[in-house]
Amino acid sequence: MRIEKKHIKWAVVVLFVLTTLYVLLIMTSETGPTKEEAIRFNNIVVKDYRNIIAADDSCIEMMRYDVFNMDSSVFRLQKVVEKKTIKYASMPAFDEEDTLRKAFKRFLKTYNEVAFIDYPKMVKHFELTKNEAIEANNTYKVFIRGIDSKVSEAKKEFFVAQKEFKIKFKIKI
Repeated sequence: MRIEKKHIKWAVVVLFVLTTLYVLLIMTSETGPTKEEAIRFNNIVVKDYRNIIAADDSCIEMMRYDVFNMDSSVFRLQKVVEKKTIKYASMPAFDEEDTLRKAFKRFLKTYNEVAFIDYPKMVKHFELTKNEAIEANNTYKVFIRGIDSKVSEAKKEFFVAQKEFKIKFKIKI
């Protein structure tokens, strides 16, 4: 059986076309994270979010029921926020836009302020004598509203970014 030159030429042309199509397909295909990777990343961020909220809830509970021991809850919140801040600062971008990680970093920035500035001021407020506390009461109420507003805004911004992330990766949770 003899192979003719024209068959070899056609085989080379077909091989070249198939190779070119394969290379083009690889180059134009998405190289970003998969939906499964996005779900795993979202779950990690949500778990860290819940850890911070749990520590914050502990501070609020202490404020309501055991103000004289609030400083231990504040210390716990500070440690959680500090640990997560370091984690997300050193974490590489998840994808090109990096929406969720950046939003969580902004959320952490707010909680850094709350944990290291605002709550310690509250602890100091509770250490006042009764007469001093009565005089400082109006300032305290305004202060509480300010913290509440700050935290609410941070949560809202995070939820908006998380919603965009879920839409982008078609995550239904």
